[in-house]
Amino acid sequence: MLCAVPLTARPDFAVSAVSCRADHPRWSEPDVRDDHRLVLVRRGRFRRRADGASADLDPTLGYLGAPGEEERFAHPAGGDVCTSINLGPRLREGLTGRTTVYVDTRVDMAHRRLLAAAAGGDVDYALTEELLHLIAAAARRPAPGPAPPTVSSSPPPAPPSSTTTRTRPASSRWPRS
Repeated sequence: MLCAVPLTARPDFAVSAVSCRADHPRWSEPDVRDDHRLVLVRRGRFRRRADGASADLDPTLGYLGAPGEEERFAHPAGGDVCTSINLGPRLREGLTGRTTVYVDTRVDMAHRRLLAAAAGGDVDYALTEELLHLIAAAARRPAPGPAPPTVSSSPPPAPPSSTTTRTRPASSRWPRS
């Protein structure tokens, strides 16, 4: 069961706490959203499939959602708690072109500071300032997506010949005791 609690909303952004108490290991029915959003997992883990690409999400990997994406979710390990940030056009410029974001210590700290600012109630200054820090940190931490297959016109490399000098791996250079 999905539950979203709005923390704040302004013309350029909205921040919500989202919890899902589902424990369905199979993919959900498709859902299509009409917003751009950054979603960061605070607790738990789940799987997301959007437009054919799947990602395993947990507190170390967030995702970017875009309008018109067909999303499906699976919760093989139970529920989760996330922060969903709806981004207006001016705030999403540095985040376009990818679907996942690594959550390193900078992104995690910016996320925590955003939540603390939301609890403090100073939306027009403190929360907005922390949101800008979070977006800047997330923009520097793209997670690579699956690489598309490449087509090459050159022939594959030749296998090594018998005259090639081979070295033993480092683990086999010393005798074992």
